[in-house]
Amino acid sequence: MNGPNSDIDALLVAPRHIKRKEHFFELLAPLLRNHPDVSEITEAREAYVPIIKMKFQGVDIDMLFARIQQKEVGRDLDLLDNNILMNCDEDTIRSLNGCRVTDMILKLVPVQSKENFELTLRCIKLWAKNRGVYGNVFGYFGGVSWAMLVAKICMLNPRMAPNRLLETFFVYFRDYSWGSQNPVTLCDIANDPKVVKFGIPDSLLYEPNNKEKMPIITPAFPSMNSSFNVSESTKNIILTELEKGALITASILE
Repeated sequence: MNGPNSDIDALLVAPRHIKRKEHFFELLAPLLRNHPDVSEITEAREAYVPIIKMKFQGVDIDMLFARIQQKEVGRDLDLLDNNILMNCDEDTIRSLNGCRVTDMILKLVPVQSKENFELTLRCIKLWAKNRGVYGNVFGYFGGVSWAMLVAKICMLNPRMAPNRLLETFFVYFRDYSWGSQNPVTLCDIANDPKVVKFGIPDSLLYEPNNKEKMPIITPAFPSMNSSFNVSESTKNIILTELEKGALITASILE
């Protein structure tokens, strides 16, 4: 799903006796900083999702940290098991969410459409970056949001070839009735904490908000709006680019 110039998102899952501040930032970060293959390392301790960003042998890496309430972490750890979230702090739940959402997307995409999904997503991400409509921080869709939109089209058209998937993608989301009451979803919204029989902070449970312009809801518990930074102005820009994409793909396929 990534191109040759994509960065790597890495998740470090640690048992309960390993701590984010003491071990991840104050112990691991200095070790990485002194490693000969590591450069341009920065720490974002107070970010919405705390992260260490660096280059390893020239490759951009975003490293997240998750501290789960288990004595040890083995190779058989199932990140899609909701019970892994039990008694976790909010930063850990957000950090785990990326991997859990990616795994759930791949699980939901029909088997016969997997290869076409990956190829189509590469095209859409390249298009979005080239057209300047990529990145949550800029008020557009991030990689996960674009992946969910492509997955939606593949789920609706499991046997469609990539060229037709691209055309259908642009037309479908250009004409979509965007708004807080009509979020894009891949499955039922998973926001019921009773599912795992323990409390999840209310701030992490998705509820429709009238301020949302183009909500795209993650499929893994707890469901979140992955496009919360979209504003009215960036929404209009996205729709304009979708219209252009629809016109171009239609002309190519004529």
